[in-house]
Amino acid sequence: MIDMSSSMLHHMNNLNTENERISYQMSTGKILDMGSDDSVLFAQTLDIEDNMRVYDGLKKQIEKTKANNDVSDSTMSEIKSSIDLIKVDILKSLNDGVDVNARSAIATNISGLRENLFSISNTKVDGEFIFTGSDTNKQTFTKDSNFAANGKVDFGGDSILRKIAVEPGTYRERGITGYDVLMHNIDTAGSGEQLNFTPQERIIDENNLEWKITDSLTVGGTIQSGDKFNITVGGATISVAATDTSIATTAGLIKDAINNDATASSNVVASLDSSNNIIISSKIVGKDFTTTVSTTESNGATASGQTFTVSSDHDKIRQFDKNGDSTDTTLALTTTGNQTSYTTSSGAIVGTQFLEAKHNYFDDLNVMINALKGYSTNTDGTKGTALTTTEIKDTLRTSLESTSNQFDASNVGHGELGGRNNVFNIALERIDAKKVHYNILMQEVGGADLAKLAVESKSLEMTYQALYSTVSKMYSLSLLNYMK
Repeated sequence: MIDMSSSMLHHMNNLNTENERISYQMSTGKILDMGSDDSVLFAQTLDIEDNMRVYDGLKKQIEKTKANNDVSDSTMSEIKSSIDLIKVDILKSLNDGVDVNARSAIATNISGLRENLFSISNTKVDGEFIFTGSDTNKQTFTKDSNFAANGKVDFGGDSILRKIAVEPGTYRERGITGYDVLMHNIDTAGSGEQLNFTPQERIIDENNLEWKITDSLTVGGTIQSGDKFNITVGGATISVAATDTSIATTAGLIKDAINNDATASSNVVASLDSSNNIIISSKIVGKDFTTTVSTTESNGATASGQTFTVSSDHDKIRQFDKNGDSTDTTLALTTTGNQTSYTTSSGAIVGTQFLEAKHNYFDDLNVMINALKGYSTNTDGTKGTALTTTEIKDTLRTSLESTSNQFDASNVGHGELGGRNNVFNIALERIDAKKVHYNILMQEVGGADLAKLAVESKSLEMTYQALYSTVSKMYSLSLLNYMK
């Protein structure tokens, strides 16, 4: 018998290798199994696959953003509906036939709408507050610890919008902030103009950076027993007499006087550091500003009766960057009405700088609720003196105007939200189109030709059959069979 084993096994191995290639390409649709098969083609497919993964990630991120945008859009619709209902209630309360009981019922209804506004403005999506700004872990609006008495609700975010990638290296701003939701402009100023505002407003510029009032404090004299200390904070003057020359004792008296004063305590909090310096935190424009004031003077003056004065006059407004750190950019201020309002100096705003004084609508709601109950509202938000019917209606007319202003501001914010949402909708369509084109390109570059593979598979099958037939016939060629 002719020994063809080695030759036949060699041919069989070649056929098996070819069969593996054809089976792999037919099952995966890919032309390459390993990069070493064709290094140039492999590099091309890797580049295409990398782009496809990038756009897969962008698509998932934009789809998540789109869900956030959809919730923001529906939430803004609810907010505007609630503001519209408040406007209707105020109009009802201005009718001549409305008595005290009816106004009280309207106040209860508006209080409920206020709670609804507070709740929906703090809406979260996937664990993030949608209207907070740059730090979505912060609650958008927070109630004051004494909310039941003063109705204070503060915006805890900023005006810096988060940016989402819509293309590699290209980002777009997402959503809107509390400034656009429930705050409206009380005043605006451009180059060469003056900005008028009160401590309750928050100031932002065209770059979405915030401006805050800084303290100007003065110290004079050396502590003597019996000396008088006049501390002016929050528009109120507190007098303290030193019991001895101890810095700690005197500083402690000043601290306690500030914290215990009914007028100042809601706006100013004092504490002592390790060196017995007074740390005064002044709550202005919704934020806390801390200043350290030494209780001694370096000149060594010892005149009896020397006055030690801490003044909370504010003479500057300072810009703060995106990280919350103060910059060197300031504007001079003048105060009016016992520090209840401020005005930037004439011509202080230069260049393209544009400032907006944002007023919190929750403050307006507090005023109108108090008015409906028959009371004025103090500057700290608490109930004031009783109002006459005429004064109530005057206050409600002002509230109606502020409500109309807020509705217009919320409507503008809703429009800006829609514009930004549309950017992501278009981006999603563009990414879907690019993914389709990359899939086609991948098929063209790295895809196997199934028609060709079908022919090769059939050819391989016929080769297998021929080889097996040849082997069978070769093994039948024996001498015994020949002799038969």
